[in-house]
Amino acid sequence: MASTVSAAICAAPTLFFPADAPIAPKLALLAAGTVVFGLAVARVRRESPSPPPALDPQDVNEL
Repeated sequence: MASTVSAAICAAPTLFFPADAPIAPKLALLAAGTVVFGLAVARVRRESPSPPPALDPQDVNEL
């Protein structure tokens, strides 16, 4: 989801500003999209892995 938002922010200058528009707003939106993407990557990498499923005593084979 965050990567989609990041892509939309980065694409906004191309979609909404004319080709001869000043570069500052384009760079600002590009920087904002980069920050959103970086935060999304950090958030995904920080998530803890899910715990292993609990074993049901009936599922364990007895030797």
